[in-house]
Amino acid sequence: MRREVRYHLRRATEGDESVKVLIVYYSTYGHVYRMATLVAEGVKEVPNALPVVRTVPELIPKSVIDARADMKAAKEMQQDVPLVTMDDFREAGAIAFGTGIPCSLRFAGGCLGGRLHRGPPKYPAVWPPL
Repeated sequence: MRREVRYHLRRATEGDESVKVLIVYYSTYGHVYRMATLVAEGVKEVPNALPVVRTVPELIPKSVIDARADMKAAKEMQQDVPLVTMDDFREAGAIAFGTGIPCSLRFAGGCLGGRLHRGPPKYPAVWPPL
């Protein structure tokens, strides 16, 4: 985890209360999933910080995933990761997003992949306008 992120997270977790760090990702082939788990490991190193790893609904048809061994293996690897909920967003003290390339939505020098972007609008009360 980058030093600046760790510093700000430590400041946010000073005191006795824990802070939930929501890690929301989308991963077709498993690479972003692996990165999300590494971010979660880094969050665990910060006192009073609790990682919460979640994914978004799959948009690729099951028949397409089943026809590709690489996609199927990645989905099986991630099968126990819960879908993100409105409560996850409400309870989070910090949020980290992870998606692969290509990116379909650009903002503030960053990028939010299409599949991740299509998920959160179901949660308008906690999803800031872009």
